Amino acid sequence: MKRVWIAIIFGALLVPVALTGQDVTEKTAEALGTLVMPGDPKIVVEFELVRKLERCDVEVKITNRSDTAITVEHPGNRYALAFLVMNELGNVVEPVGLAKVNRAKHEAIVLKPGETFTHTVVSSVRPRCLFQFLSGSALFGYELEFGKTYRVVAVYRPEGKDGEGVCSAEKVIEFEAHLHEVGTE
Repeated sequence: MKRVWIAIIFGALLVPVALTGQDVTEKTAEALGTLVMPGDPKIVVEFELVRKLERCDVEVKITNRSDTAITVEHPGNRYALAFLVMNELGNVVEPVGLAKVNRAKHEAIVLKPGETFTHTVVSSVRPRCLFQFLSGSALFGYELEFGKTYRVVAVYRPEGKDGEGVCSAEKVIEFEAHLHEVGTE
């Protein structure tokens, strides 16, 4: 079988990877330093848009799929929740800094087996600014353009800034006067 050499740029590193048929995912993950984990994750994150009168909030649901109770970060904590937004061309949209935030309060939540915790991200700072999240010291969000289609993924870090995150399924949204989800990919 013919081998194809692909150069993967990760940060400042250029790593050549030989890819053949079935081992594409494993070799790519190995080159990027990511871990391919079999089976279902213990924590699942999902989100949906909730249309209000003059804004659109994001409802985030975190579900414990394990058979034991677990303590995880509250999605309102710093580093715990972020969104990745891509435009129609698949390019990552740059988040906009909205405010300097010094949230000293740190919360944890306990999820029983099978339990789902729901957190609403209120988009109240700017009317077209959705998918707001806290970084280490600031509030960020994405200013979207009417008439455009976006792909969005939620990233939740149940163990905080030093732990690995879990991602939602990608959702396609059309940002119009009546914002709606096109579907889940």
